[in-house]
Amino acid sequence: MYFITRNLAVSIMLGVALALRSWRVLAGVMTLTALIQSLDAATAIATGHYGLVPIDLIYATVFLIGAARLSGHPFWRAAAWRTQ
Repeated sequence: MYFITRNLAVSIMLGVALALRSWRVLAGVMTLTALIQSLDAATAIATGHYGLVPIDLIYATVFLIGAARLSGHPFWRAAAWRTQ
């Protein structure tokens, strides 16, 4: 149940940011989603659910690429987090 409620909350925030065309917020939530998916992959490895790992890593990669494209900078650079 925790998995469903967490993903529902994140998907609602992604939808709201997209509907409001708040690109900086959307990029931040997308980066958070990528971090969550990466941690899900680590948890899947730790618990032996290896079939979930590729799916989690694909989602994490797609969200990171999307966030970098929205912000114009990769998330690991300080320019992505500064206001312009």
